[in-house]
Amino acid sequence: MNKRTLRLSIIALTMAALLGVAGMADAYGPWGKNDMSPEQHAAMQEMYAESGKTIQPLQQQLYAKQAELDALYYKDTPLNDPAVQALKKEVNDLDAKLYAAHAELRAKMDAKGIPYGRGAGLGYGRHGRGMSAHNGYGGCCSW
Repeated sequence: MNKRTLRLSIIALTMAALLGVAGMADAYGPWGKNDMSPEQHAAMQEMYAESGKTIQPLQQQLYAKQAELDALYYKDTPLNDPAVQALKKEVNDLDAKLYAAHAELRAKMDAKGIPYGRGAGLGYGRHGRGMSAHNGYGGCCSW
């Protein structure tokens, strides 16, 4: 692994860790925590802590694999190269696992009447803005 690839990987892992912590901290939605009861707030914190044990490592693995894939792209590695194809499969598999973990958390929160992330979207992060009808902000219209 050359120095540039190593630096890019370290930067990507650092960013993933920081974004993972920031994403987990942003659980109140755009209107603040006043729309939840203390019981809901406590349940939300417990659910986030529990799911964070699954979601954060997946996010870090995903960003690391994406950084490896980006490094191959920057080296002008052909798209049909076996290393590129293997990394693309790993990225897709991790992405699917991450989406399933978010969906499981969302279902648990919906069952308790707790708003998930920002509006109808999946919050910030890889599955954040642009992945819902409301671009991650909630509301009635998608403009």
